[in-house]
Amino acid sequence: MHSLAVRRASALKAVVVATLLAAILVVVFAHTVPAQAASVGGNDYPWPTASMSSLSPLRFYYRECTDYAAWEINEQMGGSTSNIKFSWPNIESSGSGNAVNWKQGAINNYGAGSVNATPAVGSVAWWGAHSWNGNLGHVAIVAQVNYNTDGSVASIVVDDYNHNFDGTYGTGTISAAAGATGNYLAWPDSFLHLADVGSSGGAQQAGTYQSFAGDFNGDGNVDIALRNTHTGMFYMRYGPTFAAQDLFQWDNSTNYQAFVGDFNGDHQVDVGLRNPQTGMFFIRYSPTFATQDTFQWDNSVASYQSFAGDFNGDGHVDVALRDPISGWFYVRYGPSFTTQTAFQWDNSVSDYQAFVGDFNGDGNVDVALRNPHSGLFSVRYGPSFSTQDTFQWDNSTNYQAFVGDFNGDHQVDVGLRNPNNGVFDIRYGPSLANQTAYQWDVG
Repeated sequence: MHSLAVRRASALKAVVVATLLAAILVVVFAHTVPAQAASVGGNDYPWPTASMSSLSPLRFYYRECTDYAAWEINEQMGGSTSNIKFSWPNIESSGSGNAVNWKQGAINNYGAGSVNATPAVGSVAWWGAHSWNGNLGHVAIVAQVNYNTDGSVASIVVDDYNHNFDGTYGTGTISAAAGATGNYLAWPDSFLHLADVGSSGGAQQAGTYQSFAGDFNGDGNVDIALRNTHTGMFYMRYGPTFAAQDLFQWDNSTNYQAFVGDFNGDHQVDVGLRNPQTGMFFIRYSPTFATQDTFQWDNSVASYQSFAGDFNGDGHVDVALRDPISGWFYVRYGPSFTTQTAFQWDNSVSDYQAFVGDFNGDGNVDVALRNPHSGLFSVRYGPSFSTQDTFQWDNSTNYQAFVGDFNGDHQVDVGLRNPNNGVFDIRYGPSLANQTAYQWDVG
C-alpha cells in the first residue's frame, strides 16, 4: 500500500481542502483494482418478450441493442416507461435507427467531449461498422470498469441485447489487452458519455470527476487529483510535471461529503467524511486509514458545505460548515471540535463554490467564494474575515475550482478545471495574472 504523506509547506498552515462527495471507507491498492459496480445494466429491460418488429416508447425497435441501451440511459436520467427522458431523437437523427450512427449522434447532440476512449460505469460502449455486426454497429452499457495499478483500464463488463441477433439479453467481460472473454465482443471503438451514473445527462458534465489538489507524496510540490464518482477510483498526478500517477479505490455507495487535513498533527494526510443526513463527522488517520474518530454536528441543512483548515493557527486542523442559504460560516476547532465560532458572508448565490487557503501568506487560513455565474472570486482574510479582495476569471458555470501552491513560492494559486475538455487552468498568486494549463481526462 502506498503512503499518502502530505507535508505542508512552511508558509501554509492549511492543507488544501478536497470538497468531495464520496464515501472514503476502504483504501485498496492491488494488481488489478475492480471498480464497484453501480446500479446500471443488468436484465431490467421492461420489454423482454415484445415483438422485435415494433417500435418501443423510446422509438427504437424492441429488443434491439439500441432500445436496451436507450432504456438504460433513460433510467440513468430518471426516466421510466411513462416518463421518457431519452429516446430516438436524442441520439439518432439519420432515420435508420442503427447503432453505427450513435457516435456521430452523440457528437451532434452532446458535443465532442461526450465521445472518448475512456470507459465509465453507465457509459455506452460503441462499435462502428464491423463484419460481425453486419456493418450496422452495436451498442452496450458499461456496467463495471476494472483498473490496473498504473491507472490504465484492465477490462470492462458490458450488458446488452441482441449481440447474437436473437433478441436476448447478454453480458460479458472484455479485456483491454486480450479482447473478449469467450469471444463475446471486441474492444469498443469508442465510449459515449450520455448520462453516466450520477450525472444529470450530457457529455460527462461536472460530477463525473471531482478535482482537487495537495502534496500527496510529501515532496514539497502540489499534486492534482481526480476522483471518479461513478467508480470510486481516485487518481493522483504528481507535480510539477504531472506525469507519474497513482490510484486507489474507496467506497462510492453513499453521499457523504469528504474533506482532507492533518487532523492528528503527524504530517500525514487524514480523510474525513460528513454524513449530511445525521451530521456525523468521521475521520480516518493515515497512512493505514484504520483508526477512526467521530463526532456529531448539525444535520439541519442538507446543503451545508463542509471543509477543513487550521483557522485559529494553533497547529490543529479545524472543521467548518457553510450554510449557502443563510451565508453563515461555522467553525469548530480541533482537536476536540467543541468550541465554535461563526461569521456571515453573502448568501446571494446558492451555488457559490467555497474553499480555503492562506492567500496572503500571513499564516492564517482565509476563506474564498467563487460565483460560477459571474466568474468573480472573493477572498476574506483570516482570522477576522473582515478584509476582502476580489478578482474575476471565466464564468463558465460547470468549472471546478481548486487551490494550491503550484509554483512553490509560498503563495496560494487558484485553478479551474473544465470537465468538458479536461483542461486544468492555474493562475499564480498573489496577482493571479499569469496562467498555465495542463490537460487530463475529460469528465
